[in-house]
Amino acid sequence: MSTPSHTAHGAHLLALAQDMCAAAKEGDAARMRSLDNTLRSEAMAFMGTMPLSGDTAEWGLSTMGEVIDCVNKARAEMQAHQQRLHKARDQDRRIRLVYSRK
Repeated sequence: MSTPSHTAHGAHLLALAQDMCAAAKEGDAARMRSLDNTLRSEAMAFMGTMPLSGDTAEWGLSTMGEVIDCVNKARAEMQAHQQRLHKARDQDRRIRLVYSRK
């Protein structure tokens, strides 16, 4: 089992990753960048203080796996959001071209 401070740090990492997912769903790129920077720093600190063997190490790796899954979901959500924006811009541009020819 992990120490209380390590557990709190792991919970904080998961909360940051979940906030990143929420920012991605909202399409908030500025918040994503800020959370990405914070999450990277916190993850490095978490991994740096994690024991190398035993139950705590397994728990820490499992926690990091959950964080990585959240970050991957956020990345996919942001890419989908960007694709929707590009598609909307393309459609808008095409409509302008059609009307500009008349």
